[in-house]
Amino acid sequence: MTKNYDHELTQFVEDMGLLTEGEGLPRIAGRIIALLIVEDEPIGFSALAERLQVSRASVSTNTRLLQTLGVIDRLTRPGERQDYFQISANPYLRFLHGASDRLARSKAVVQQAQSTLGRRHEKAGKRLDELFEYFNAVGGMYETLVKRFAEKS
Repeated sequence: MTKNYDHELTQFVEDMGLLTEGEGLPRIAGRIIALLIVEDEPIGFSALAERLQVSRASVSTNTRLLQTLGVIDRLTRPGERQDYFQISANPYLRFLHGASDRLARSKAVVQQAQSTLGRRHEKAGKRLDELFEYFNAVGGMYETLVKRFAEKS
């Protein structure tokens, strides 16, 4: 690999770490995702720790999290004790489902507040109605995106 590619890869890995951290996931999880996105072959547990310069415990914790989220797959190879990881098929659909589920929970919270607080305070009720309308609009966009990404799988 060229020095320029190595720098660009390092930058992508770090940027993805920051992005996922901003979404509430651990930074290491984002760095693992980034590395698995650009690699053609599954990466071994030890290689992940070495390439990302993180502890084996951190790799273990974050690969379990990412597996649970359906973003990566754990693989084994006959005769080897080490696990390997690769990006799942269509992991972005899983992200969309997660975001859609969080949105549905948010809507339920707002609906509850509409039925209690909104009846007592006119201005608060109006703002809650606007928030619910926002969640409905965003929910519609998520549904469209879920259909689009589901067609690719």
